[in-house]
Amino acid sequence: MPLTQREEHQFDELGYVVKPGVFDTDAVLSLQTGLTEAVTVVGEQLVAAGRLSSTYEELGFERQLAAMFEEDIDAGKEAHGAVTGAGGGAFKEQAMLDFLRHPPLIDCITQLVGPEIIGSSVYRVRPKVPAYDRGEVPWHQDGGYLLAHCDQDLMVTCWIPLVDATQENGCLYVLPGQHREGIFKHYTGGHAGYLEIAPEDLPTPQPVCCLMKAGDVLFMTNRTPHASFA
Repeated sequence: MPLTQREEHQFDELGYVVKPGVFDTDAVLSLQTGLTEAVTVVGEQLVAAGRLSSTYEELGFERQLAAMFEEDIDAGKEAHGAVTGAGGGAFKEQAMLDFLRHPPLIDCITQLVGPEIIGSSVYRVRPKVPAYDRGEVPWHQDGGYLLAHCDQDLMVTCWIPLVDATQENGCLYVLPGQHREGIFKHYTGGHAGYLEIAPEDLPTPQPVCCLMKAGDVLFMTNRTPHASFA
């Protein structure tokens, strides 16, 4: 499933493109199942300790963590940590490796960077759960987290929702065309401790709301400003 010529042109010109249906239902379900199993293991421990009344596994992938948070925020955070860890990469099972190596995804990345692909170690699992403040991420560029010499090369961020991403549940927003302006000034101490582009330095084009289905992929450059809200 390669990128079309139009999609490649949009990526070059605007710094992002949404490619529908890169992951089919089975590929998404495989990772959903692995993540659910990891959360349920911790949930069983929390139930045994009397901190939760249920693992809520019967609610399925979309609702399980939310129900844990609703019953007890601290217990929910522990279950959340089973897939995020300190930085988002705690889940290291085969399902994640298969997801990262998904051939249609690799086909698209090859078009953007060539056949020699280095998958960095900064994959992140980021559940957006009500009452969890780190699910809301302020305006930033991924390059803002890196040393200046890293900005000379293209690094492709692939943002892949495992449920349909809507305005109501916190889809991603991007600022189109701003990847050509370099790295904006970021400051520490933004929302929930994230880096954030200083408000006075934030460019002013109309943000684009990226509505996506589970298994679509949003491809962005390392210089594309993006954010996700409550």
